[in-house]
Amino acid sequence: MMRVRAEIAEYCRQGHGRFCKAPRYGHIVEQPGLKNFGGYADAVTLDRHSVLVPIPDELPIELATFIVPVGSGVEWLLHEADLKKGESVAVLGTSRMGLASCVVALHQGASRIGLYGHPGGTDAIGAARGLGVTDSRRTA
Repeated sequence: MMRVRAEIAEYCRQGHGRFCKAPRYGHIVEQPGLKNFGGYADAVTLDRHSVLVPIPDELPIELATFIVPVGSGVEWLLHEADLKKGESVAVLGTSRMGLASCVVALHQGASRIGLYGHPGGTDAIGAARGLGVTDSRRTA
């Protein structure tokens, strides 16, 4: 069991787990003067709580890039919403994040999944339909 100093766990006790300083997936650097750069940046900000995971050579880089969207889907649907098998899910956002959330919902056994979002998200909508998402459409 990992022990975390009291001041580190304060964010979690306040209900702001996304800013927790304990090492975990999705750690967010929250220090004045530092910037968090996206996954497509040439450089990222890391601190001593950041965890790096090597990518196996046999995993194509195109698939490896989905670790963050799928991880976010797990956090949102399983940890935050406590999605159970047989429940219905509406995912808002026709992006890689929305599509990955649909994948998590499918894996969890959701009975009905809807993906709704920007008209420009036709690739995500098509992919979601191909995976078995029951309702996916563009909205204005």
